[in-house]
Amino acid sequence: MVLVHMIVNEETKKLASDKKHDLLLSGLIPNVDKCIWEPVQEMEWLGVNINMRENS
Repeated sequence: MVLVHMIVNEETKKLASDKKHDLLLSGLIPNVDKCIWEPVQEMEWLGVNINMRENS
């Protein structure tokens, strides 16, 4: 199970890196204070708590 988690985590990091690269190539400059480029399972967005561990 840990190996699967590590593989999925590496894949999501690669996808996030690719998206960041695409944005930069298109001329958009992401706000470094607001962007989260590392995959997370819990975060707050516009005052809403998002928890993917509990699907809420």
